[in-house]
Amino acid sequence: MSRLNKILDKLLESIRTRKRERNLRSLEVKYERQVSEFFLLQGKLFLEGFFQFNHMFKEAASGSQVDTLFNDVIAETIEVIDETTYAVNAAAYEVGGKQAIVDLRMETAFNVNNPRALNYLANRAAFSVRQINDTTRKALHTIINEAAENGWSYDKTAKEIRNKFVSFSAKKPQKHIRSRAHLIAITESGNAYEHGALEAGKQLQDLGIKMQKKWSTTGDQRVSQGCEENEGMGWIDHDRTFESGHDAPLRFPGCRCDMMQRTKKIAKKTKK
Repeated sequence: MSRLNKILDKLLESIRTRKRERNLRSLEVKYERQVSEFFLLQGKLFLEGFFQFNHMFKEAASGSQVDTLFNDVIAETIEVIDETTYAVNAAAYEVGGKQAIVDLRMETAFNVNNPRALNYLANRAAFSVRQINDTTRKALHTIINEAAENGWSYDKTAKEIRNKFVSFSAKKPQKHIRSRAHLIAITESGNAYEHGALEAGKQLQDLGIKMQKKWSTTGDQRVSQGCEENEGMGWIDHDRTFESGHDAPLRFPGCRCDMMQRTKKIAKKTKK
């Protein structure tokens, strides 16, 4: 690739990144607020159940009882987080797909209701909610184990649990990831946006248009080795996976990478 083409690629990548940020900003803010409220509700419900150990904490509290309590909390909150997580995924997925069609200058409509799209959205939302609750469960186990090892009282343990749920939503100024709720919001919206764009490329291939894709990092010192290796592959055929085994970004929660796409005919070399 010539130096001019490399500069042009970087310019297009920068433009695409700014478009994604603009397209997702309102979705991320709304979903972050919903996840924050969800965590605070879970904390409130868990502590209400945890109160039964007020007079017999050291003798009665155990990991299995924490699981039982938290399972009850999940049952009471699952519908809300399911609906909001599906909604943000669906919205970001559609925006990503439509933006990809516009960027590729194709005269076709993005179909968000095809089987591939619907399957992605259903599976992604279910997976994400399960991961969110599993992470919270592990945090609760860590607190209970620490309480047992150090002989904490019920009051101290309850305070640590309350603080943990509050910290899931508490904002940290001047940080790329402000809170756990923020991390979840940018991960869900970013993943869905990139996979919506990927689906747009697949739909073009369904029409007989050969496509290529390229992993794009932010290019700074915080980029992980795995993402650099994906970017190092350059342009690849659309059906291939990247070095990490991913079809598209994000490679991990909070990943800042995105993906470029183009029609394969642009990649053909001119014969001399």
